[in-house]
Amino acid sequence: MPLTKPGSEEQPSSVRRSTQNRYAVLGALAFIVRFAAFGSFFPYIFLWLESNGFNTHSRGVLGALSGLARFFSPMVVGALADWSGRRKLIFVAGMLGNAAATAALPLVPRSFGAQAVLLALGGLVEPGSLVDAFVMRSLAWAGVASAAARARAFGALSWAAAAPLFGALSTTYGLPTLFWAYCALNIFVAAPVILLLPIDAAYAAVAA
Repeated sequence: MPLTKPGSEEQPSSVRRSTQNRYAVLGALAFIVRFAAFGSFFPYIFLWLESNGFNTHSRGVLGALSGLARFFSPMVVGALADWSGRRKLIFVAGMLGNAAATAALPLVPRSFGAQAVLLALGGLVEPGSLVDAFVMRSLAWAGVASAAARARAFGALSWAAAAPLFGALSTTYGLPTLFWAYCALNIFVAAPVILLLPIDAAYAAVAA
């Protein structure tokens, strides 16, 4: 059943406000969970490499490879999503691919080549650009585009709070636990929340 755009004459004002508030909360939750997951990975990936014997030069090269892959990711993932029209499917596939590459970091040989392949692959398929697009377009479609800035702010606060908490967790359970927490948060919490947004309706409105 097609969704009714909030703010249309078909909806009473109380229903419209409730719908808009729901999407604003979902957008904020999407960024809160995503950035909390980032707080378990990005601050600690170089500590992981250092703990496995990679020198400063090797860590720099591996970080550069990961960063380069993430630089090209929006172009690759976005182009594929637009070309296929199956944006939600590409999003899920990217989340799963990124999670698989991240979860495998502690499981493969601790060699430069193995770590480089996984870091590059995980960065290339990471669908962060789709998350941004889904949230922004959904909130704009719902008539609460201004809520996007607040959602991003909540995400930044989430990172700041989560990073030290995950650091404390790593002292007890080890750095690999943080990578698996990153995967679990993205797959089992962030992805379902994001998919509750009116993504199809928002893109259909743009196409129309």
